[in-house]
Amino acid sequence: MRTINTVLTAVCRALSRQMPQIFYMSRIQEYNNQEIAEEPNISIRTVETHISNAPKYFKTYFPLFLPGW
Repeated sequence: MRTINTVLTAVCRALSRQMPQIFYMSRIQEYNNQEIAEEPNISIRTVETHISNAPKYFKTYFPLFLPGW
């Protein structure tokens, strides 16, 4: 059975180019949306969209690992 790190890595590879970085900065590094938006010079709304869409990929591509999510 795969570990959660393996699952996360696989999902991040399926995401758009910026989405994994933004999701990682938000959830792992605990940056706020303003801090995330400044680095790649994107809007806060784009950051919010990436953060809200990333878990949808997890649920879609890996439902067996995330029961009830």
